[in-house]
Amino acid sequence: MFMRGINPERSRRASSSGQVLIIVLLIISALLAAGAIFAKIVFSERSMINLYIQKEKVFYLAEAGLEDGKSIIAVNPNWFTDNPHSPADDAGWLIDSAKGSVKQFGGGNYKIVRESGKNIIYSVGYFKSGKSVVRVKYNINPFKAFEFKII
Repeated sequence: MFMRGINPERSRRASSSGQVLIIVLLIISALLAAGAIFAKIVFSERSMINLYIQKEKVFYLAEAGLEDGKSIIAVNPNWFTDNPHSPADDAGWLIDSAKGSVKQFGGGNYKIVRESGKNIIYSVGYFKSGKSVVRVKYNINPFKAFEFKII
């Protein structure tokens, strides 16, 4: 008589291929997770680099504004852009409300602000969403800057 039943050889192969499939799926899952983590790190680093570049650009734009303001004062000591404002070093006012003298430079803008009757030049650098405010106190005769400050 011939017996019908489960072939033990076939059963072992099916079990073995099922284990291999699970191992392959685990390896692929681990590689996908590692790839996702690596991509997140790369995009995070890129974002940090862009913010650093933006910060440097606004600072140098603000410095360019100071140099421009110093050259204007050297030629015209009575030049000013705004009436006196209180409190001193009000970054919010300087960035948003001060009239100043705005100029484009290096892919961004800077605004030079000198309040009437004060020996202080402020400069605000603008690039994309970044802003930087710097100031210099000076003497007119002879023209000499004696205090530089980042606000």
